[in-house]
Amino acid sequence: LVSGMCSIPRPPNHELPGGFEPPSDSALRIAFYNLENLFDTVDDPDTQDESFTPLGSHRWNEKRLRRKLLEHAQTLRAMGGWNGLGLIGFAEVEHEELLQKLSVQLPLRSFGYRALHFESDDPRGIDVGVLWDPRRLDLDTTACFDVPLSQDERPLRSFLWARFLWNSNAFHIIIVHWPSRFGGQMKTEPKRIQAAHKANEVHEWIRLTFGNEPIILIGDFNDGPNNSSIQDGLGLRGDSSRWIFHSPLPNGYLGTRVHEGRWNLLDQCYLSLNPNSSERRLRFDSVHIFSAAWLLEESEQGQIIPFRTYRGPSYHGGVSDHLPIYFDLIQS
Repeated sequence: LVSGMCSIPRPPNHELPGGFEPPSDSALRIAFYNLENLFDTVDDPDTQDESFTPLGSHRWNEKRLRRKLLEHAQTLRAMGGWNGLGLIGFAEVEHEELLQKLSVQLPLRSFGYRALHFESDDPRGIDVGVLWDPRRLDLDTTACFDVPLSQDERPLRSFLWARFLWNSNAFHIIIVHWPSRFGGQMKTEPKRIQAAHKANEVHEWIRLTFGNEPIILIGDFNDGPNNSSIQDGLGLRGDSSRWIFHSPLPNGYLGTRVHEGRWNLLDQCYLSLNPNSSERRLRFDSVHIFSAAWLLEESEQGQIIPFRTYRGPSYHGGVSDHLPIYFDLIQS
């Protein structure tokens, strides 16, 4: 490419994954999606977002933002079918107004989604958030939880917690985006372990406050299920674990993101113990990775990878560098 030019986005391929089934009328489909740098185009003087402005290094403008919002909306609509997704957790969204803009895109407008978002101390100003369907869910209460670090460390993104009622059945959801591996996996691992300890603290607080209601921990963990932050930090390795891994069904892809030619399962879901026990009124169906054709492309090396919005600072025209995940919540 000539210096200063960007690659030309390819036309979308709207083929759904093999074996995909839309949610039934009696199910509530819950999803999580890392949106890959969903910024507005305005420089916020309090955050490091100047790269994503019209004059910044990424040449981020309103046309590209509108395209990205529409592609995300089409993806969410496809995952939810005619009934729509009941609840969607997000990572890498700058503020609540962007979630509201996403919710009124034509493919999603009829669902009347409402947004949840809390500003964290992330230096770039990207946080987690939620869209939820008020026709089916009642929001009882919500809050954010900060992850404490020493004074000289870069702040971590806050967790978003909410308690919802679905036909009078309560459940809790915690949306997380754990610290990245930038700077090296081993060097940054203690931060993800600290985030895991905070997730356990939130779990215990929910238990003490609300009793044995089911808890969903879902998000971008920036580690795989076998890494120390999960096995030791969350405690899956021990006998006193609070969580079980809600593992995705195999679909031909070994993860949700590709780094240095390898698929990694960074976007995951964990459930409080015994989520499907007989005393519960809610049942959790299997997790799926949504590998629709328009979310993928073939790399120069011939590997199928997520179709990302940017390659470095160069606009690539894709949707996200992550694949979304989803599962169905069913009333027993």
